[in-house]
Amino acid sequence: MFQDMNISLKYAGRCQRHGHALLVVAANESIKPQTREHLAILDLMEVPQAIMVITQSDLVDSDQITLVGMEIEDLIRPTRFAGAPVVAVSAVTGQGLDELNLPSKRFLKPPNLGAIPVNRACR
Repeated sequence: MFQDMNISLKYAGRCQRHGHALLVVAANESIKPQTREHLAILDLMEVPQAIMVITQSDLVDSDQITLVGMEIEDLIRPTRFAGAPVVAVSAVTGQGLDELNLPSKRFLKPPNLGAIPVNRACR
């Protein structure tokens, strides 16, 4: 119950504020059941945009990264995220972090946060 409520609140807030998401898949583990659940939640919440991120790419060879990328593309094909960018990154080596930033700027539209009157911003 708590986990369900926590997930719904987290994704509802994320969807309403930003309108985009990062779906993270570890290169050394590939797609797990919770990945499918998170994708279903994002699709159900009608999050309009997402970037698929393959993390820990320094732990596997390039063939494994390619395989995980193909699995992700197969997973997202029937969802609203079909064709979303898939970026492999490593926090250890820094590989792919610049590439992750490029699709973010190109693919994701900035959130519409509206205007906050100056006299109310500090209250």
